[in-house]
Amino acid sequence: MDHCPKHKPWGVTQIVHELIVVWFGWVHIASTTACAAVFDLCDHHDLVDILRQEIEHTGWLEFDKSGGQMLPLMDSFMKESAHLNPIESGIVQRYAKLPDPAVWCEPDEFYPFRFVSPQAYKHANTYMKDAPRASAMPLSGDRYKIPEAGKATPYTDISDWQQWRTGKGSCTGRWYASAALKVIIGLLVMKYDIALVDPAAERYFSWRTFKYPYASTHVTIRPNDKFSQKGPSDSDSP
Repeated sequence: MDHCPKHKPWGVTQIVHELIVVWFGWVHIASTTACAAVFDLCDHHDLVDILRQEIEHTGWLEFDKSGGQMLPLMDSFMKESAHLNPIESGIVQRYAKLPDPAVWCEPDEFYPFRFVSPQAYKHANTYMKDAPRASAMPLSGDRYKIPEAGKATPYTDISDWQQWRTGKGSCTGRWYASAALKVIIGLLVMKYDIALVDPAAERYFSWRTFKYPYASTHVTIRPNDKFSQKGPSDSDSP
């Protein structure tokens, strides 16, 4: 509204249209990004247990107090998922997301903790080893390593690649979007078991510069009796 022509101020209709554009953009991008993350969790099911342990260790109350900035393992997983599944190929994003081995170590490989700091990674390994649950799974194996040091950045960062666009055109609501996506994914992994009905099914189609998931690619979502009853208490839920 601050940038509308002074000689022709916006009326009610124009303001409503502008709000719809903003809201539609949020719903479209967030839902498609979350869907890509769900596909990746179905492909790497052992990652679900790791994220469950991170949520249990942190707690939703602490997550809320941090303004949605906690859960570094999930934060990195979301960024790697978005990095390998860009849903928009506009000019800036097209060039910023090209898998360049000169910039990224093994850019076409899925490393969910590519963007985790060594300190956060070490801390997660420590509390997972000490977890009382028999299913505790310390981070191990090549898949869960940090492939290259010095690349630790949060999901909302715009300095390394431009999911959120760049400069003055960068998304001002990216911190809210990041927190909302963590809540969506967190509730799924804590309360349900998820799986693709057909892992070989086609997942995306393109329309103009956007990539959308097929409605025919089905995911089963079943309550996890162990976690749906035990998960975060009512006072510790998002």
